[in-house]
Amino acid sequence: MLGFGLGLVAVMAPSPAGAATQIGQTFQSMNVNCDGPVTFLQSRSPDDQYAAPFAGVLTSWSVRAGPSPPQRKFKVARPAGGDNFTIVGESSLKPLLANALNTFPVRIPVHADDVIGFFIPQTLSAPCGRTAAAGYSIHSIAGDAEPGSTIEFLAPDSGEQFAISATLEPDCDADGFGDETQDSDTSSCSPQPEPSKAGSTLTLDADKSKVKKGKKVTFAGELDAPENEAACESGQPVELQRKKPSQTIFVTVEEPQTTGSGNFSAKVKVKKTFEYRALVVETGEC
Repeated sequence: MLGFGLGLVAVMAPSPAGAATQIGQTFQSMNVNCDGPVTFLQSRSPDDQYAAPFAGVLTSWSVRAGPSPPQRKFKVARPAGGDNFTIVGESSLKPLLANALNTFPVRIPVHADDVIGFFIPQTLSAPCGRTAAAGYSIHSIAGDAEPGSTIEFLAPDSGEQFAISATLEPDCDADGFGDETQDSDTSSCSPQPEPSKAGSTLTLDADKSKVKKGKKVTFAGELDAPENEAACESGQPVELQRKKPSQTIFVTVEEPQTTGSGNFSAKVKVKKTFEYRALVVETGEC
């Protein structure tokens, strides 16, 4: 069975605010055509590149159109088990400029693992993607799937990739506005703490560097605060976080507490290659 790699790092700093990231891809459509009226979703992709890697806000979407492109409506869907998806957001219907990259603003809050797609209203068949290697699948359903509806889509088609992407921004105060381009007031977000006052160090290790898919890995480490052991080593929450190598945002998966001697451990089931880190948020005292 395939082995999955583990990258490790330990940091004594707060989790970074994060940066905008692209989900999906825009490229020149070739040998996959779409017509309507149909709703299409890129439901599966290698490393989940068409899925939101973290909760945030989609602030724009892009599609590279070919000649005589039909109108498009951007769609966002949440997997609901099997071939079922809940439509959680959409754009208005947009005309596309032929043979060009088209980008439109949008504001759609999403959860991690929400996927993107589009609706085409016309019966005109036009290029919308390309055949792709294993790992890509699409779901489709006749008609314009409405936001708020949970629908059973047709069985998936494999080996097809859509030429569509979106920009995902963090939303630190959960107000439904992207932090970087839409939110003018993020003052309620957690402030950055002062540098550590206890000379603390944090270590992280795993009981194996590779693991079979679906197996658990034990992560363990130690928090050492030589200048204030009594207050800063025992009972401290440690955020065990991970991210895919292609992403920039870490997501917390476990939060063990340190023992009286500053040790901690947690078991995590691994399904894909991830980079892991342990993080302890600094306080005024520690």
